[in-house]
Amino acid sequence: MGRVGFALVILFSQAAGAQSSLAVTHYRAGTSYYQRGQYADALREFEQAYRLSPKPQLLYNIAQTYERMGKLSKAIDFLRRYLRETKSADAAVKAKLETLLAQVKHTGVQIEGAVAGAQVWVDGKVVGTTPLSGPLSLAPGSHK
Repeated sequence: MGRVGFALVILFSQAAGAQSSLAVTHYRAGTSYYQRGQYADALREFEQAYRLSPKPQLLYNIAQTYERMGKLSKAIDFLRRYLRETKSADAAVKAKLETLLAQVKHTGVQIEGAVAGAQVWVDGKVVGTTPLSGPLSLAPGSHK
């Protein structure tokens, strides 16, 4: 399970107020879903907890959940936010980030030769504008 759950219980137990209490409820639900492998539900709960109580440690949980869902680019984005917001020098988190970056580099979809400023769509959603900053991380399977 990794780091999900450890530091956040301490952070939330020290928080006060109804909004923090509701954030704890969402966090606990997210942890439960995560442990059962229900990652879409876990993600929804962790994101709601973060909206109610923007503890940077929740960004790590969100990153872990995206990684489990196979959405490596999103996991990378949230790990970077976690490191920025915590101003962390955590070597394990940095190593995880480097591992994910290497995976995307070797397995992502790279778009080359496109006209600058062109929108890139995947499965009916805009995922970026050319030139893209790096490869797209897509879940296995067919995409449009």
